[in-house]
Amino acid sequence: MSAFPTPKLIGGAITSAAIAANIAKRTTSECLALLEAGGIWHARINDYSDVVVDPQVIHNKSFQVVKGATGAPITLVSHPVCYDGEVPEIRLPPQPLGAQTEEILKELGYDAQQLKDLYDKRAVGSVTSLHAKEL
Repeated sequence: MSAFPTPKLIGGAITSAAIAANIAKRTTSECLALLEAGGIWHARINDYSDVVVDPQVIHNKSFQVVKGATGAPITLVSHPVCYDGEVPEIRLPPQPLGAQTEEILKELGYDAQQLKDLYDKRAVGSVTSLHAKEL
């Protein structure tokens, strides 16, 4: 007899309720051992503290710690693709909301007076702007 009960078929689909009820009676280690013994492909589901120390995650360089906008270190998910065997570095940490508003508007051709008008009307805001104090 199998360690797991034979699932019932309903309309061609395996009922997950029978499997879930059986799994609920076991520890994760017991389930992993049974799946391994049965030759069933499987992997433990990691929580956040487990995933950062997972050997494959470390090998893939899936996370990078960078200095955040406030100077404190933050952990970010790396670029998903390697180029020439290397994971691209994170060049710019996430910025505070509105940090690049003025820079972007200037690149789009807005002059100083147009920017002032937008800030005065509260149509835009920027944490780096002198007008931010007024917002």
